[in-house]
Amino acid sequence: PATPPPPAVSKLAEDVYLLQGLAGGTHNVLFVAFNDYVMVLEAPEQILFGNNSLQAQAKIRETVPGKPIKYLVLTHHHSDHAGGFREYVKEGATIVTTAGNKSFLERVAATESSLLPNSKSAGSHKLVIETIENKKRVFQDDKHLVELYDIGPNPHANEIIVAYLPKEKILFQGDLLNAAANGTIPIAQNVTISFAEKLQQLGLDVEKIVGVHGRPATPQELRTAIEKRRASELK
Repeated sequence: PATPPPPAVSKLAEDVYLLQGLAGGTHNVLFVAFNDYVMVLEAPEQILFGNNSLQAQAKIRETVPGKPIKYLVLTHHHSDHAGGFREYVKEGATIVTTAGNKSFLERVAATESSLLPNSKSAGSHKLVIETIENKKRVFQDDKHLVELYDIGPNPHANEIIVAYLPKEKILFQGDLLNAAANGTIPIAQNVTISFAEKLQQLGLDVEKIVGVHGRPATPQELRTAIEKRRASELK
């Protein structure tokens, strides 16, 4: 099979970037350059060490030199989304996630294995986790605004975060809508239907839906996926 292209950064809006092509091409990471720091959304890595976070950090530093990665937001607990968190902790980043994830990450962080980087050499940074209270948390400065919402329970995970950038009308999500790179949108599963219902309830004005997997999609494509599902149920 062809070797996947190396991870590459594309600019979605001013100070908003998508790093595509991690983990052999299957995973993406969103990052936002605030005035004084960088927020990273997702740390794709199986719990075993596979170098993805180090690749991501190198690309982020190259794109936004001189700003520390202050926050790592993890959408949900599945290891291919959260497994690379250790390298961010080493850099002094605070993890932002849901309450249920906190205990999971604390257990994982305490695990010692010859298959993992040695945590004792991790510098002096301790694991710092902040959780989303009452389903929402906002990060902002005078130019940037990111709203995090826990839209669980969802069939995919009981607690699951999406990030919404109101000025850019971008929504970032993991596993809720996966638009294939070749253009097709799959028929909506229950996970996607629940996601669409929550977006409607929140009343978010979204123009672009960016995912951890696949290419960015539009709200129209989300509607199309749901219409395909409805049509299939009528048969």
